[in-house]
Amino acid sequence: MAVLLLILLKTKLETNMKKIFLFAVTVVLLSINIVNAQTIFNGENYNIEEYNYLCWQIPKSINNIENEDLIIAGKYSFETAPLNTNTLTGAYIKSPWLTNGTGNVKLKARLNGGSAVTRGVVFSYAFFDKGSNNEDLTTNFMTFYEYSFTNMNNKNIVDISAALPTAIKSSIKPYKIRISFVGNSGEGTIIFDDIEISGKYSSDLSDNCYPAKTSEESEKEDDDKDKVTNNDDSYPSDPDKAFNNYYPEKSNGTLMFEDLWPSVGDYDFNDLVVAYRMNTITDAKNNIVEIKFEITPKAIGASFNNGFGFMLNGIASDKIYAIEGLKTEAKWLKLDNNGTEADQKVATIIAFTSANEILPNPGGSSGVNVDPKATYVKPTRLTFSVKFRDAEGNAPNGLVSMKEFSPEQFNPFIIINQERGHELHLAGYEPSERADSKLFGTFDDNSKEGDYYRTKNNLPWALNIPAEIPNTIEKVDFVKAYSYFAEWAKSKGDFYSDWYEDKEKYRDYDVLYIVK
Repeated sequence: MAVLLLILLKTKLETNMKKIFLFAVTVVLLSINIVNAQTIFNGENYNIEEYNYLCWQIPKSINNIENEDLIIAGKYSFETAPLNTNTLTGAYIKSPWLTNGTGNVKLKARLNGGSAVTRGVVFSYAFFDKGSNNEDLTTNFMTFYEYSFTNMNNKNIVDISAALPTAIKSSIKPYKIRISFVGNSGEGTIIFDDIEISGKYSSDLSDNCYPAKTSEESEKEDDDKDKVTNNDDSYPSDPDKAFNNYYPEKSNGTLMFEDLWPSVGDYDFNDLVVAYRMNTITDAKNNIVEIKFEITPKAIGASFNNGFGFMLNGIASDKIYAIEGLKTEAKWLKLDNNGTEADQKVATIIAFTSANEILPNPGGSSGVNVDPKATYVKPTRLTFSVKFRDAEGNAPNGLVSMKEFSPEQFNPFIIINQERGHELHLAGYEPSERADSKLFGTFDDNSKEGDYYRTKNNLPWALNIPAEIPNTIEKVDFVKAYSYFAEWAKSKGDFYSDWYEDKEKYRDYDVLYIVK
């Protein structure tokens, strides 16, 4: 027994990088039973454009009318423009893509106007052809039924019906039905309504009305032939790229620095606060193609003008092909042709040389975004890419596998107050070859070979948190702001590994800088 589905669709398709907007559409679309599927089309929605959004194709030669003396059923019907040609592409309706048709094509029609010599209706079909040069990717339409009106003065409603051709019934390919309205001489039109076409609606509204893919087809498709199916490929049209590997996975991470190293200082960890995220893009064999970075200086609680960079531990400098999107200059900075810092064996990238230039002081305070009473400065995000391949996808100095690089090998650091050798890293991380080794072991620093940048109590001067968290207000001890931070640090991470999370009693919001 057929079940009528009333589908309220709110869809408006736009292409060329536009968003998909919802557009209110009400249309009786499907009538389905176990044996057959009927796609029903009537004139009960006055806005023809909305039918086009639903993947019907209706040219301007077709209009909607509401004259009670002329309509065939309901409130509205369709009417052609005056017909004076027998071409099949003048006044017509094309169906969406359909499948599984075994029954008939039907419609109701009547004539309107006089002085007509001939008037008729022609049914044609075409299959989906992905390689076709036709506008809607079809084979050429084939006529399978013609109906001719015999009396041009008879305005009675007629039922027109024809069985689908055997070619459709015996095929699993998506097909379209074109209903053409033809005529010779005169101003007479054809009014029509209540179209029924055997077949299941199979157009994909979200994909330019192309046929909806079956799950089996989607699982097998591999457009770029890199042996990663489209379903699993983040770059289905690029054979050199396949997978995104985000870190942190779901949000920005936060880097916090205390720039009075090797002295402990005020230990508020807001001398430079940087939000970051990186995406390591790999190919089908899990070799690195590029790493995209987003770096956002968020707060400066220092009188020093610090620079910021990072090392990619385990990756040699010459493995980098180029760095795109960065413009870094300073008297103390020398770059190789590929954009990495010169005289470094490990790939070292300087993201910015002056935090003060990127996050300028608004005036009236000694820092930026560390004093709730001062003006908030909206941060500027830097985006750049570390390329491992050239434009042809080649790696001139050899491939780098993801096995050679993990998020733990991201080694960020600051250059304190424009002194290149005064370099501060995360606890336990090695310095670059440009660091001044004479600073280790002085004041509160207890660095040892292989384990750098810790105090005697294992407290660090830099933090890497895999989430975006608020920084402290200026001159507030970080231990006061985050209740379990000290226990985590002293245990080298064995206890309270979740110290930064927003849980009860974990934070003191009175001493945190909250953007409102």
